[in-house]
Amino acid sequence: MFLILRCVDFSTSPINVDEYFLEFLNFSNTSEHGPFEQLQNVLKALDLDDVRGQGYGIGSLVKGGAEGLALEPLSTIRWESCLECVKAIRFHASDIIEALLQVADTEFDLGIVSQTNCLATYGLEYEFLLGMIIWFDILSAVESVSKYLQSKVMRLDIAIIEVKRLIKLFEKYREVGFAEALNVAKEIATKTEIDSVFDEELEIRRKKKKRFGKNADQSTPESLEESFRVQYFFLFTVDQVTGLLKSTLAQYQAYEDISGFLFCSQKLNSLGEEHLQTSCDHLAMFLNHGKFADFDENSLFKELKSFRKQLPKENMTAIEILNFMKGLDFLPHASIAYRVMLTVPSYSHPLVVFQSWRY
Repeated sequence: MFLILRCVDFSTSPINVDEYFLEFLNFSNTSEHGPFEQLQNVLKALDLDDVRGQGYGIGSLVKGGAEGLALEPLSTIRWESCLECVKAIRFHASDIIEALLQVADTEFDLGIVSQTNCLATYGLEYEFLLGMIIWFDILSAVESVSKYLQSKVMRLDIAIIEVKRLIKLFEKYREVGFAEALNVAKEIATKTEIDSVFDEELEIRRKKKKRFGKNADQSTPESLEESFRVQYFFLFTVDQVTGLLKSTLAQYQAYEDISGFLFCSQKLNSLGEEHLQTSCDHLAMFLNHGKFADFDENSLFKELKSFRKQLPKENMTAIEILNFMKGLDFLPHASIAYRVMLTVPSYSHPLVVFQSWRY
């Protein structure tokens, strides 16, 4: 894994939220608490203190792009890599087949010739091509949101809106996406001279040439297509992706329940005094760890109650509020609350984990 430190640089003007790559980590202990314990040891060795949270993103370093058409190796942990992998197949299936046949014609190694001929003939079959088209549609929709969720300027309130938008998009895609992908697959299959039938259907056609009678084989092309639609399109792809997005949304909304009143000036100003006090108490309780406390909840309430009267009328983001706050010298607790919130790990993959702790 790679270790990145996210911090609020309060010494600059304007204040910046920065991220710094520190080093690669080789986790030898993959038990439940292993990564955390090893991370603590690394932070001690680096002499870092006042670290406030940990987040584990399911991702790896981005591989540099190659010129022209390239078949990228499939990464099981980074969605952008998966998109590049299926993109070449989605738009350049005929080029791939031609390249394989050229290798088979020019290669002297009989093993390689056999492999490339096999891939060119059977590797890009209709069922596989249809699956790649479906995944390209899904990953293309996810890409821009995924990049935003991993950026250092990511705002949780905007992230919640974007994830909700994606969920609605996939709910609609679930209704019409399979038919659209089927049409694209048939069009590509025609251009590349690939039989637009499923693997089992090819076998059925072969059997029917040898067998006669009504009970020769009960399977039909219609049932094979329907099986693929239900088992692969619904259960294996769209429903799983939608489930992961809903899980991410639930995590974001849980954190919004804790610190959402600090997201922007509009939310801060919308709270009554009782609600503001409750929000400060809830945030302080969430952030406290044992005997350690970042701020006093009652002092935070008093500071925010006074401070929001001085805010401009236009809506301000959290970083803008912190910059405005910097010019005032009587808000130490509120300043800490905003700085902690802005250091929430931004590596928000659908499988991200964020836990609060103090080192």
